[in-house]
This record gives sequence, structure tokens and C-alpha cells, in this order.
Amino acid sequence: MSDNHLPPAASSCVSYNPGHRVHWIQARKSWEPDQPCIAVSVTVHADGIIDLHAKDLDITMWTHGHELERLGRRRGGVIAWALWLPRFHVLSVNGTLFNLATPEDCTECLRDDDDLPEHAGETAVERALRHARERGGFTVRASDLNQE
Repeated sequence: MSDNHLPPAASSCVSYNPGHRVHWIQARKSWEPDQPCIAVSVTVHADGIIDLHAKDLDITMWTHGHELERLGRRRGGVIAWALWLPRFHVLSVNGTLFNLATPEDCTECLRDDDDLPEHAGETAVERALRHARERGGFTVRASDLNQE
């Protein structure tokens, strides 16, 4: 895995694709009733690679977030208890949600490019559509939709 997948700060990535930021809809849907919820232990490796372990479960996943790596380092590389919500590929550690991807499905982090000249004339709707296409999702302030 190349270092290109790891941004200097996870907050600088604007992607909602698997392994990147958790979108608020993804977070909400992952906690709906009747969703699978598996108690797991997590082994944290370098470069965003993590192993999830439970009875009858051993899978390797990836996330760009440095926060999970920091949590693992403080605990000797192992997080003893977390919740894996597989339907929406969400891992919950002490209430903090992480969006996971398989290592084969990890994608490059995306930087915010909204201030580039080629996007200067976009309406809020055009910007939201571009974000959905390029970033895997979007969030728009309601006040932005009232622009003319």
C-alpha cells in the first residue's frame, strides 16, 4: 500500500468512499434496528490496515484515519473491544465511527478542490452533484440551496 493513501491529517480528506470519512447518513443508517452488530477486537497495523477478530470472524480492512492508528498505538496495537457494523462498513470504537474498506477497495484520499477556478461558477446543486460523483457523497447547508 502506498503512502498516497494516508493524508497528513485525516480531516484534510473530503472523500466519503469506503475507508474514508463517515457520512452522517451512513452513520445513522448503521445504527438502525435489525442491523448486524458484532463485538470485535481490533489489531491495528501501519498504513491504515486493521484486523477485526471475533468468533467465526477474521477479516482485514483499511481506513485512512490516523485516529484509529493512534488509539491502537496507545493500547499496544490492540483495541480489545469495538463494534463492527458490516452492512454499512462502520467500526465503532468508544463511540467514534470509522468507515472501513477492504484493502483491495481502498482509494486515494481526495483534497478539497472547491476553491479552484474551474469550480468558481458552480451553483450549490451543481457542486453537490459533483461531490456525489467524485467524493462518494456530499453534505450541503440548507442556506446554500437558496442561492439564485
